[in-house]
Amino acid sequence: MKIAVAGTGYVGLSLAVLLSQHNDVTAVDIVPEKVEIINNWHSPIQDEYIEKYLQEVSFDTIRERLNESQGYTIIVELKDGHWYATNIIRGVGYEDDQTFVFFVENVDEQMRQQSELKRALKDAEVATNAKTEFLSRMSHDIRTPMNGIIGMTRISKAQDNPPETIRCLE
Repeated sequence: MKIAVAGTGYVGLSLAVLLSQHNDVTAVDIVPEKVEIINNWHSPIQDEYIEKYLQEVSFDTIRERLNESQGYTIIVELKDGHWYATNIIRGVGYEDDQTFVFFVENVDEQMRQQSELKRALKDAEVATNAKTEFLSRMSHDIRTPMNGIIGMTRISKAQDNPPETIRCLE
């Protein structure tokens, strides 16, 4: 399959390098050096994501996934720390000619929020565990002396006491 990639910034270059492993890719950019990078098989995508990414953007996987749903998203982190979502959705008339739309968007803010939510959840779990431990200890620390006080009060009530003491024990 022939594919043209316009722009070889981080996203365009990553897509061009990855897609060129299984397809005929032509890159277009105003900086010729960037186009040359494609020919040297360099990618700004972190290595741990490359295999998963290649599998998810293979045409067999795209066809399979789009036959099951209207679209899907792949999220990758680039070596510079930025996050991008590659969105693949069915084109109009997909059933007839299997056309699809492939676009990329920056998702740094969503990933930052997700990270904050995970951190907040972890902090909440730590706080809940601390509260449970505290209540467990306090329950024991209160119950033991209270049992002693109740027991001593019963013993005192069983004795002959002056009226003032009986009133206090009631």
